[in-house]
Amino acid sequence: MLAGDSISRLDFLAVLRVSGADAQAYLQGQLTADVSEVSASASRLAAWCSPKGRVLALFRLFADPAGEFRVVCERWFATSLLTRLRMFILRADVRIDDGPDRLDVVGVSGARAFSNHLASWAGTAEVDDATVFEDVTIARVPGRRPRFLLAGPPARIEAIASTRQTDGAFGANAGTWRLAEICAGVPRITSRYSDAFLPQMLNLDRFDAVSFEKGCYVGQEIVARAQHLGRIKRRSYVARATAAAEGDTILDTAKDEVRKVGDVVTAEPHPHGGSAALVVLDVASAGSETLRVGRPDGPSIRIAPVDSPGR
Repeated sequence: MLAGDSISRLDFLAVLRVSGADAQAYLQGQLTADVSEVSASASRLAAWCSPKGRVLALFRLFADPAGEFRVVCERWFATSLLTRLRMFILRADVRIDDGPDRLDVVGVSGARAFSNHLASWAGTAEVDDATVFEDVTIARVPGRRPRFLLAGPPARIEAIASTRQTDGAFGANAGTWRLAEICAGVPRITSRYSDAFLPQMLNLDRFDAVSFEKGCYVGQEIVARAQHLGRIKRRSYVARATAAAEGDTILDTAKDEVRKVGDVVTAEPHPHGGSAALVVLDVASAGSETLRVGRPDGPSIRIAPVDSPGR
């Protein structure tokens, strides 16, 4: 996934269909990204926030071949927070459907993993560029190596996956895809950290996932105030540790004072040993050489370069 052509089945992700005459206006009033920019040729990462401006969940938005929207999200959201999102529909002509026609999601790494009729597009696509192949929506996502998210009917996805592996792309597990996401600095929000961070703390402003011009959405006033007043004291960083897991605290053990300065938001084993992690950390501590995981004598952790800063 980091260096070769591969495909991963991403069963931890689900696809919601958002349809109706008011679908775009509804999503525009709920999510941080400018939904008017989503089209057959452009995808967007977006957040849904609480009224306090904290990120409840993250989405990847596609334009559906039928003129609707496909919203890729963590499967836990579809089972625990979807009803809450639907409460905001009120009298609008909007439907949010997570079935019965289930859509699957796969991740592809490397433009050469695509067959000839898509390889030329994949070879020149920029981050957030999208295309529609029959009834499968495809978007390039951040990373030094070209990576693509595909959403579509299971039978079509199965055919695409089989073709890719026949053409020399190897199968990788979901954890490997999440590792590539970490190395690219792409945030992930599980139920543990839902409603914990402002979008800027997850660097979403650097991924074109937050619009400061489009107008109101849930939590917009607080998100905009933090941006314009320059009060972003915590940011996301890619880190390497001898051991780290989601939910671990990060301590700075400099001098005689031990302080909590951050959290491990997501982590995966790295092929070169130890763990790669995406952490939310006090900006002032990002350059510290005395960071530890969990306890003062815990594993050391250091900030690493991000594969692709945003777009």
